[in-house]
Amino acid sequence: MWWSFVLAQDSTGLFRSLVWLGVLIAMVIAAGVLLVVLRRRFLGPDQVTSADPLDLESIRRMHREGELSDDEFEAAKEAILGSLRSPRDGGGGAGSP
Repeated sequence: MWWSFVLAQDSTGLFRSLVWLGVLIAMVIAAGVLLVVLRRRFLGPDQVTSADPLDLESIRRMHREGELSDDEFEAAKEAILGSLRSPRDGGGGAGSP
């Protein structure tokens, strides 16, 4: 029961400490919410944030939306198709003729 004596002697100091602790917790939560909102605004919900390699569907979409020219689209398509063909052609595995 020693803590009741301490609380009785300095209850205003304890109250002020608890208020400031609440303010600090509220500020941390508000900063977290602000970061989430800003991240969604600047990155956009559809933007991929991982380092996934491009696939044919991605470059088709980019070409359709004007992000890739015809020449860039063809070069990217050939690079993707070439990377898919090369293990089969040069591998000499069970699937090769």
